[in-house]
Amino acid sequence: MGGEEYLFLLPHTTSKQALVLAEKLRAKIAATNFKSMKGEFSVTVSMGIHQFAPTDSIDHAIIVADSCLYQAKKQGRNRCIS
Repeated sequence: MGGEEYLFLLPHTTSKQALVLAEKLRAKIAATNFKSMKGEFSVTVSMGIHQFAPTDSIDHAIIVADSCLYQAKKQGRNRCIS
């Protein structure tokens, strides 16, 4: 399962700060057990992070962040790449 993708825009946040936040979110999500009628399950997330530069187009920024996301997935998932 999986494949959901979300975009977070974090104004006034550096890529280093975004990575710290992403790691906190990733760890909290991975440590949480969810319950359903079929039993308990856990979820992991992979995140790609890119700091928007003044010279970036929105399309370019999304492509770079998406590339980081796929690197995270290739490296075993449940991680953040900037």
